[in-house]
Amino acid sequence: MKKRLRIVIALVVIIAIVLGFIHFATREPMYRGRPLRNWIHEGFAGQHRNPAAAREAVLACGTNAIPFYLKLLQTRPDSRLTDKVLDLLQKHHWPSLGLTRQNDDTSDADIGMEGLCILGPQARSAAPTLVKILGEKDRDQAVQAGYALAHIGEGRVRN
Repeated sequence: MKKRLRIVIALVVIIAIVLGFIHFATREPMYRGRPLRNWIHEGFAGQHRNPAAAREAVLACGTNAIPFYLKLLQTRPDSRLTDKVLDLLQKHHWPSLGLTRQNDDTSDADIGMEGLCILGPQARSAAPTLVKILGEKDRDQAVQAGYALAHIGEGRVRN
């Protein structure tokens, strides 16, 4: 009996650690209590566009958000499995475990590109990663990386 209890406790602890890691590993920059992704989406693709508020949020987060933008820029569209898992979690009102659904009109890659474009020359540390993306097979990502590089400034791009 004691052995079973120890196994159950160990499993609960492991599950709690994994869920905690998923929660904290997927955190994104926040501005005024809202995720930065929401500010950018609403600034450029939402029904009530407010580019000034998006620009303010991006500039307030500054260069600390560059890794977040690069991660978004390199995301691929949702797979069918992700869609099914999210539908199941939403249907039963369970936590999403850090999974998010791509917006219909604006992808995460678009949001990452917009963030880098708003930062402009301040995002020059992203240039080497953006140049690598240009050489990858995904044409959409390469176009977005090129667009971001153009806003960062071609004079600052070095290999």
